[in-house]
Amino acid sequence: MRASKIIGIAAASLYLLSLIGATFAPTPGSFGGHSGGQSGGGGNSPLAIAATAMPSQFDHNRFLGSLQKNKSNTPSTTTPLVGFSINLHHTEHLPKYIAAIDQMAKLGINSLQILTPAFQKHGGSEIITLPVGPGRCPSAADILTLLRHAKSKGLRTALMPTVLFTHPRGNEWRGKISPPRWNPWWQSYEKTILHFAKIAQQANVDLFCIGSELLSTEQQTSRWQNLITQVRQQFHGQLVYSTNWDHFHVPKFWNQLDHIGISGYWDMTTHTPAPGSTSGGDSGVIPVNNEKHLPTDKQLDARWREIQDQILAFAKHLQKPILLTELGYPTLSWALKSPWNYVHDADQKPDPLPQAKGYDAFCRAWPRPLPSDMAGVFFYAWDPYHQGGPSDTGYGIRGKPAMKILQHWLQTPPPTPALP
Repeated sequence: MRASKIIGIAAASLYLLSLIGATFAPTPGSFGGHSGGQSGGGGNSPLAIAATAMPSQFDHNRFLGSLQKNKSNTPSTTTPLVGFSINLHHTEHLPKYIAAIDQMAKLGINSLQILTPAFQKHGGSEIITLPVGPGRCPSAADILTLLRHAKSKGLRTALMPTVLFTHPRGNEWRGKISPPRWNPWWQSYEKTILHFAKIAQQANVDLFCIGSELLSTEQQTSRWQNLITQVRQQFHGQLVYSTNWDHFHVPKFWNQLDHIGISGYWDMTTHTPAPGSTSGGDSGVIPVNNEKHLPTDKQLDARWREIQDQILAFAKHLQKPILLTELGYPTLSWALKSPWNYVHDADQKPDPLPQAKGYDAFCRAWPRPLPSDMAGVFFYAWDPYHQGGPSDTGYGIRGKPAMKILQHWLQTPPPTPALP
């Protein structure tokens, strides 16, 4: 994200709020920078996986054995990827994730993207770690179980490792990583990505993401080219990198990938709602007469045309399809102005209407089937813990007007092509 869009939000709050929502209290020390727990420096090893991980009580072998007996149809690999992203932070309660996959599959999606974290202390760190435990990293067995369960439901799968900070300095985030020495950082990052690439290959994943929003590294083309070469030796599916909506012109290694990945948090309006404001609607229906701070359908449609002109022209120029690796709106009044920003004061009220209008505009702008220059879209995100509804300010859509809008888009069959 551009520095001008950070607006003073502490990166520590961003990380901690991304973990909130579990139906249990996190164990002391599990949030690193917040509670003063171990930072996960990992000693001298470029990739440290915690040896004292809490053992999972979930019987992976028994569950996977049941999947073999109940295989679904093999998913199509020719249609665009359309599905949800899900964050793996609390897989000690794996049945919640399994239930979430079952719920998503019933909506009419054809794909699932799993986002799994890796950690470094702050933006100046040279070491990336994979500490397995509550609020940190899932085990390889957890990831494999969920990916294979998604396959059993007829879904195509994607795996996206994401770098997070345990002790961010000020407003740091992964787009501003700047270690004193790049060589150790890249060695650590390469080992991390290859670790996940092997898991992706084991799970027969369709799409593997080699990085997400690492903006400060994107001009190090030779480093990325070398990493892509190494990953292709381990993983035989499709590859993507995910950059920001305002940064897709920067990477020069797109030609080595299968798709151009973009996090789609474009501002859809220039109007900033007053602090604490809401649109005032909670009926579950988008009003005909728009509230003062919401853009009209005409304005949103015009904004999407601008975006489409930019990204589809870029796709044609490089002859690579665009994949929207993330697209979503928080349930907050400013969702259409700053859809990337889900941090708010404790007294901020949820506002479902901007989210609903955002999804409604997307569905109008991108009727199915998606154009050939689009590899697909992953909606961010499905939350296994929050049940949605009027008190939820997050990106989830359950129990909100956006749910019906997106469900209708997903379940409406594309028009049959006319015969020649």
